[in-house]
Amino acid sequence: EKFYNNGWATGTAGGVSIRVGGPSENRPWRVFVAPSGIQKEDMIGEDVFEMDMDQNVVKKPVTPNLRLSACTPLWYVVYANRPSAKCVIHTHSMN
Repeated sequence: EKFYNNGWATGTAGGVSIRVGGPSENRPWRVFVAPSGIQKEDMIGEDVFEMDMDQNVVKKPVTPNLRLSACTPLWYVVYANRPSAKCVIHTHSMN
């Protein structure tokens, strides 16, 4: 909701991914990706894709027919080249 209220994105534009886990947490890396085609303020927590670091979907969203963001490959490039990165945000700012 803050993305929309802050003017960072309109409608279904923009996207977010978050990376968690890794060796320091003694668990595999996981990337949570906001789907395309849904207004971010209308999403529920279970509407994200859970992925591994090989870009395989581990868990699909509960809402049917959601699809991965077109930005997903870009986020993986960031994570590969910036090991300390834990989040990538792509906005379509109105401001």
